Amino acid sequence: MPRGRLALLLGPGLLVGGAIGNVVGVVGARRTARRLRLPHELDGLVPPPGPAVDTTPLRLLTLGDSAMAGDGIQDPDLTLPRQVASRLAEATGRPVHVEQRAVSGHTTVDVAGQLVPAPQPAPDVVVVSAGVNDGLKRRPLRTIRRDTVAMVHTIRDVAPDARIVLVGAPDLRHAPALPQPLRRLVGFLTGRVGRAQASWLATHGVDVVEIGTPASDFGPDGFHPGPTATPMIAGWIVDRLA
Repeated sequence: MPRGRLALLLGPGLLVGGAIGNVVGVVGARRTARRLRLPHELDGLVPPPGPAVDTTPLRLLTLGDSAMAGDGIQDPDLTLPRQVASRLAEATGRPVHVEQRAVSGHTTVDVAGQLVPAPQPAPDVVVVSAGVNDGLKRRPLRTIRRDTVAMVHTIRDVAPDARIVLVGAPDLRHAPALPQPLRRLVGFLTGRVGRAQASWLATHGVDVVEIGTPASDFGPDGFHPGPTATPMIAGWIVDRLA
């Protein structure tokens, strides 16, 4: 069925109820995530597992939303920034200096406007997690596309030579924190963003890691990627960089 007809078939009453339930479910999941999360100090130097083949640190900048902030993860070494840094260090044989800038609930506009620094020296790699909150806030797809491309341009302005990887928005239709049938609505809203991001950025020199529709590996909050999911996602990111 064409997705454009879905809203018509759902009906305005279900959409309004779904929007309210969506907000309640997401707010509850975020509160649980904040309660479970420990204060993470994620910035710093991550050494390679063996002798360094090059002692010059590779500079990694991570930007984005709650997935990059580590919501729902209690062990800082299992957060996405640390996992990416560890796997980069292992793959390159170099120490990796990681800097994390992430805020729960941030959209692509928020990342571009509030989180992109002008670091010195500039990063070698930038990994961004953004788009899922654009979907959850029911922003028009054409607007999300415009803001996603603008976010990439903002990053390019401060890190013109960096490799950029975007972690795509997941389809959250199986997130256990959300009741049915609202999971289907939430999955539609976030999944359509994730499915479109690679095509949006195909001509902008950005690698997109598509998360797809995870059916498991959620964290204890039932909403964010858990401690078994972050190593897997980090592996996908480093594979793209390789």
